[in-house]
Amino acid sequence: MKFTSGLLFVLAVSLCMSSVMGFTARVNAGGEPLNVRSGANAHSNVVATIPANSQFDVDCQVGGDTISGLSGTTNTWYHVPSKGGYVSGAFTATGGQGAPGCGGPARANTGSSTLNVRSAPTSNSGLVASFGSGAELNIDCQTSGENVSGLSGTTNTWYHIAGRGYASGAYINTGGRSYPGCAAPPPSGGDCSHGLPNPRNCREAVAWAEAHLTNGYNSEYRGLCDHFVGLAYGRAYSSFDTALIHWNTTPDRFKHYDRNPPAGALCFFRSQSGMGHVTISTGGEGLISTDYPGNGNLGRTSISWIESHWGAPYLGWTAPYFHNA
Repeated sequence: MKFTSGLLFVLAVSLCMSSVMGFTARVNAGGEPLNVRSGANAHSNVVATIPANSQFDVDCQVGGDTISGLSGTTNTWYHVPSKGGYVSGAFTATGGQGAPGCGGPARANTGSSTLNVRSAPTSNSGLVASFGSGAELNIDCQTSGENVSGLSGTTNTWYHIAGRGYASGAYINTGGRSYPGCAAPPPSGGDCSHGLPNPRNCREAVAWAEAHLTNGYNSEYRGLCDHFVGLAYGRAYSSFDTALIHWNTTPDRFKHYDRNPPAGALCFFRSQSGMGHVTISTGGEGLISTDYPGNGNLGRTSISWIESHWGAPYLGWTAPYFHNA
């Protein structure tokens, strides 16, 4: 397997080495910048990039994916504290220097209880997932929220579990690692696009959906919720086979788990069919959905109504991401 700009290569230097930081290193990617990832594997989210030939500090190292590169074949990954992520030792020339171990992956630290993962960084937000104590956690970012006391201390830090939601740092052992800050969601009523290019912007997509509301049957809407949101954003199709694939494929940086999406956001639900459901937010709980109030219709409804009447749990909302559409 060939890795180019997705990994970070490091050349160690002997000057100014700190006993705290481990050592100073340099990007050695054949003249290309390299990505820093949230975990010690090539499939983790990219959290930052470091320019070609730049120097940076390493504070600890862990075992991860085995990768072959300019510095050989290795499963060693180095933690870059200033970027909150990891780079592969396959492209790291350390000059024989090593760093302390990072202490293993982040894990739930709840004693005999379960770790609750919630839709927002507060203990009264909706429960979206749970993990047993000791479970390994894939954390991609951190944010401030409700102050909580637990086995790991008292803190207002909440960690985002990739693809799930938020869990209090009071019940998580990170091994001393830090993570990049979670991107703040756009304010309700503001621009939901996160800069994503679409033929229509968020306001225009909502206007298009409102102009096409109907109580009559339309084959464009019957069971074609993901097709509908693509049409609203000016696309001929969404490029996803199902709404659940759309949700699972959308990068985590565009996902949010609160129940107050901005107008134009895509709101996703898990369905009994296994295909999922997606709607367009009109702001807050309000939605425009296919097959409401009847099959083939397009009407106004709400997050709570779809959950209670269709038995479809709310997954969260995303910016209007249409990969390769």
